[in-house]
Amino acid sequence: MAGQPHQSPPNAWRRYATMALGCAFLVTSAALIQHKVVLGLQWSEIRVHYFVVPTLVGAFFGLLIVHVQLMKEQLERLSQTLLERESQVKALNGQLAAMVESKSNALEQTQNELAHVQKIELAGQLAGGIAHDFNNLLTIVFGAVDELVEMLPAETQEHRLATEILGAAERATSLTQQLLHFSHKQVVQPTTFDASKALRGLVPMLERALGRSVTLHTELDERLIVRADRGQLDQVVVNLVLNARDALPDGGNITLAAHHVSRRGGDVILIAVEDDGVGMTAETLKHVTEPFFTTKTQGKGTGLGLSVVQRIVSTSSGELQIHSTPHVGTKVEVSLPEVNTESSLTTPVKAIDLPLVDNVLLVEDDAVLREFVSKILRTAGCEVFEAGDVRQALELLEASPDGLQVILSDVVLPDGSGLDVVQWAKERRAPNRSLLMTGYAAADLSQRITAENLNVLHKPFTGAKLIERLRALR
Repeated sequence: MAGQPHQSPPNAWRRYATMALGCAFLVTSAALIQHKVVLGLQWSEIRVHYFVVPTLVGAFFGLLIVHVQLMKEQLERLSQTLLERESQVKALNGQLAAMVESKSNALEQTQNELAHVQKIELAGQLAGGIAHDFNNLLTIVFGAVDELVEMLPAETQEHRLATEILGAAERATSLTQQLLHFSHKQVVQPTTFDASKALRGLVPMLERALGRSVTLHTELDERLIVRADRGQLDQVVVNLVLNARDALPDGGNITLAAHHVSRRGGDVILIAVEDDGVGMTAETLKHVTEPFFTTKTQGKGTGLGLSVVQRIVSTSSGELQIHSTPHVGTKVEVSLPEVNTESSLTTPVKAIDLPLVDNVLLVEDDAVLREFVSKILRTAGCEVFEAGDVRQALELLEASPDGLQVILSDVVLPDGSGLDVVQWAKERRAPNRSLLMTGYAAADLSQRITAENLNVLHKPFTGAKLIERLRALR
């Protein structure tokens, strides 16, 4: 092509072209000599004829040889390419098989986790239902025994027995709270409180849970004021301490500490749980807060402990840090913002300082509990309008839109919730206040209660506590 430098043919082409020309030359020379001897005078005539034909035949055979050789080399290259492609296909098949196996394993793990979630959800629903009914019964027990304690003379055998019953009821209340924490159906209510006092209150229960082979040490500063849901903080500490216990199969030491810490972003309360157990590797540390990740044997743990702790800490505007060394131990630190204003502590209002309301709409589906609460209210001088469900409550509100001062309702009702009753009254601008009684609430109801900042009275409660909360309503 014009403008391009002349390129020499490859060596193979030169070699095959030389062979072709050589063949053509030999054939032509033989023909020339033969005609020179035999024909003599006809040499000049026939020379051209015999010169051209043999030359073409020789060139043809030479090119045929070149073509055959080229085809041979092409076949060899094609064969090599096929071998390479076969190797690539085998490699791709191996990769595909590995991907399919990986996806199958991931699918199986996801299915196992789903089954685990469904099992936990079922257990949570069962636990929540048990806690709800148990709290209703405990409210009656609390009220009756509290009244009995007030009636009996102090320092008597009867008073002592009644006090022991009251203590057992309080321990039963702690049990139902643990069931509600497990089922995630407790109403989250952030309050400002002294974390040091809360942690000290947990120590006896933790020591019983740890057993004799594990020693619990405490290092708790005084007055550690935080704002969080107290029940959730209890859950965090209990989870961390029990995890530390599981890292001490042969016994050992656990330290529960809480201190003031000054940081550039503001002062915090640092709560730490440290053990001298088996510890964790760096790889394990990367996954410990993932849901369902557990280092325990099958059936020994849900893998939800630290993931729940992280969720609770994040909800409380805190941070979670974990430090661990194999064969040395693990330290888990929870930092929560410190509340410095002493007056922000949530303190109960003294009932004697405030007037009691004149009338109450009581909405409770448990007939025995409704009768008990109604008796408390009437004894305190309130007029009580009773309803067993949402429909009855709305009928009473419609009949007396301006006459009912307080709506006192259970959260969970057969045909809806106490929030439906409160919402109905708000939409009609009825001049009443509300107090929701709860020992159990689904997640959506708990979120509504928190979002709308509604007044909540946790079951079980005493008659004195109920009257105190009614006086404090605004």
